[in-house]
Amino acid sequence: MLGKALWEGLLLELPLALTADNLEEYIDRVAYFRLNVELRRAVEAFMLGFHELIDPEWVVMFNEHEMQTLISGRVDSAGQGLDLEDMRAHTHYQ
Repeated sequence: MLGKALWEGLLLELPLALTADNLEEYIDRVAYFRLNVELRRAVEAFMLGFHELIDPEWVVMFNEHEMQTLISGRVDSAGQGLDLEDMRAHTHYQ
């Protein structure tokens, strides 16, 4: 990733040569590209689906740890998460 890159219509200018003097700037630019440009479509798609399930106004009620638990579930001290067989046995749809 040296020079300039065109990605989804965005011109990204990266240092022409990596040196000790521009290392921090280079890392900043590559990190910005990787986290904000390269993943943009995937994040937008995730957020669209996420907001179909959870109203955006509700999201602010939770901190990042609580949100992680809501999304991924919780593991108990024995390393067990949700008991899907128990849920299937006791769930009745109408």
